Amino acid sequence: MIPAIIIIGIILLFFYLQVLKIVRQSEVYIIERLGKFHKVADAGLTIIIPFVDHVRSIVSLKQQTLDIAPQEVITKRQCYNYN
Repeated sequence: MIPAIIIIGIILLFFYLQVLKIVRQSEVYIIERLGKFHKVADAGLTIIIPFVDHVRSIVSLKQQTLDIAPQEVITKRQCYNYN
């Protein structure tokens, strides 16, 4: 009897971990249902259906900086400006 309760408890724990997803404030989750876009999960607690819903990707909302190489620019007065 005790091993059956332990096995059922492990299965319920696994199911519980699959259902609840905690989305961080700086991220959004793209959720698919049966392979098609379903919703965008914002920050907070999100409930998904196991084996039906799938977190396709995690998108960061943090600001990203890019280094852009200097470019030569000719102005209206035909002056060169190097930025």
